[in-house]
Amino acid sequence: MTSGLLACLLFSGIFAVRKKWSWALVLLLVVFTWKFIWNMVLYDYATSNFDYFIFIPSLLFFFARNKICQLRLVWPLLYLFAALVKLNDGWILGTYFSSLKTGLPFLPDLSIPYITNGTILFEIFGALGLLARNRRVFYFSLWAWTAFHLYSGILVGYFYPVRCLSILWALFGFQDSQEEVPPSKKETLFNAVGVLVACYFCVANFIPRIISTNPSETFEGMNYGFHMFDANHQCLYQFRYFDESGRILKEMEFGTSHPMARCYPQFVLQKIKRLYCQKFAMGRAERVEWSLRHSTNGGAFYETISVTNACSLQFKAFSRNDWIKTKGNGALLVGYPEKNGIYPYQSGALPKVYSTPQIQMNSTQKWILNHYDMILSTYFVLWFATFFWYIRWTWGHGFQIEPQVRES
Repeated sequence: MTSGLLACLLFSGIFAVRKKWSWALVLLLVVFTWKFIWNMVLYDYATSNFDYFIFIPSLLFFFARNKICQLRLVWPLLYLFAALVKLNDGWILGTYFSSLKTGLPFLPDLSIPYITNGTILFEIFGALGLLARNRRVFYFSLWAWTAFHLYSGILVGYFYPVRCLSILWALFGFQDSQEEVPPSKKETLFNAVGVLVACYFCVANFIPRIISTNPSETFEGMNYGFHMFDANHQCLYQFRYFDESGRILKEMEFGTSHPMARCYPQFVLQKIKRLYCQKFAMGRAERVEWSLRHSTNGGAFYETISVTNACSLQFKAFSRNDWIKTKGNGALLVGYPEKNGIYPYQSGALPKVYSTPQIQMNSTQKWILNHYDMILSTYFVLWFATFFWYIRWTWGHGFQIEPQVRES
């Protein structure tokens, strides 16, 4: 399969060089269709947040009329939803990074809550700066997003930033020379394909918050939408496998302290059933005891999963699963983590559980904690106000395909 996909890419490039665009696009569409179906339908846990920055533009590129106009309208929407992911304690308090051994690279720890809150505001308003007619606002947003991606590469590597930067500059960096020729009949910029793609993306990102008030804690629905930098995770799984007589066949413990490694219950449950449960596969276990100790953003470890028989469980994809507890709904506090790290820990060492807190908040974080609910509510109001303004401006306002002249 891999060789076939690579061959499609190779011949697509050859056809493009020869300016046989129809064949080039058909072969590219084959590769895109396979990757989209594999990631989004057949095996949803292979989906990366970064794939959205390819899938959404690709859908518009292949199927939308007035492609560049559509892409320029939808790209800021991706950035706006990246801000929605950050509306939690890890970013508002800054504990995502203050609970890392490295903190924020090249920045003092005392600055972390100021930087993280500034990032939230930047992603909310800076996204729409790319649509501004004022030249200064537009170019400030363009260069600010460029700097943002370059800095983020220190934490996540440059595989993702290079993807984003190439599309960002292709769409906005040379905008004055890329305006499409308007069609003979005026039509709204956001045509049917653009609306459908934008609606799909919005629904996918609202699903986790509809299912759970804190998807970073339960992991329900997270794989449908964005969840990059949602929380600094530490996960510790424990298993005990029993045969029909009640004899213990095996005991196992594994986990990770890497902040970007997530403890997907659905994925683990699928593996338990497939590998060990008698009724589902070739496993010999009649019963599997399963527990998950989970910490976010340097906070306490809570036993969010504690079941006596995982083989009898079912995971509901679009609603709450009662067997996944939260710290406000029956999860037992079992200890505290130490600071973790991203590099060079790779998958992360096994988390250590301490009886006393090992990570302390600074005075600014404590002040924010005392006013957290008010600040969070304010951010949600700002986000939804910006979101609905975006909808009105791009669609309901009747924005038309006409040459745009940026104001000085």
